[in-house]
Amino acid sequence: SVLLSLSVSKKTMTGAVLYAEKVDQNRAMVSEKADNLYRKILTAHPEKKNKWKEIHEQVSALNEEIQSLKKQIILAENKDNVAHISADGKVDFRQLHLLNRGATNEMLLKQRKLNALKTGIDDLRSKMEGMNQLSSPAKEAIGLLLSTEDVAGSHNQKIPWEYFLTVRTELIWSVQMLTQLQENIKLAEVIIWQDIILSQNHAPSEIKVENFKSPEPSSHGFIRSSALAGGLISLTWAILGGF
Repeated sequence: SVLLSLSVSKKTMTGAVLYAEKVDQNRAMVSEKADNLYRKILTAHPEKKNKWKEIHEQVSALNEEIQSLKKQIILAENKDNVAHISADGKVDFRQLHLLNRGATNEMLLKQRKLNALKTGIDDLRSKMEGMNQLSSPAKEAIGLLLSTEDVAGSHNQKIPWEYFLTVRTELIWSVQMLTQLQENIKLAEVIIWQDIILSQNHAPSEIKVENFKSPEPSSHGFIRSSALAGGLISLTWAILGGF
């Protein structure tokens, strides 16, 4: 609630930058875990390569699409920010200019790029949930992680998913939310590969769906109906640590 307060003080912005860095660190760890599991499962079952490659490539394409959106809004605020984005897309949050300014949400919504992203995520979720090898808990967790449903707000309002992603105008919040979305997508990939490995070893699924739910109201009065809530970062990584 402090990070999302309307009064954006220097202390608040410092905390927001540190939090954005933590989100990005977790995204990188989850991404590495997903890629390692993908290579492991292909080594064990090369005959499945064509079937599983499509999922892996679609996950990668969505992450690149989100990375492109992040770069676009960062440079839209200040073109000099290009010096703080490395060739591989890593962002030096502490050096970015105008973190507490901007209308990045308006720009993304006007260009309808979030609509295209939503369509891609919906398609990925459908393909993952349709994999016969997955357990019911794994499919349910994927449904939560990749949910693009409208978000419940106050007075029985429904907030469109696209607006919820960019509910704040400050650059740092928009970037952090997009980074969290990248982590969710890679986390869903981790789940499917790990679940398939366990099923082939005739072991029960290790997914606990309740760990991916976050029903608390946010500071905006919205109900966070999926694992997009940033508070799940540490929890989800703790779950994956056992993998």
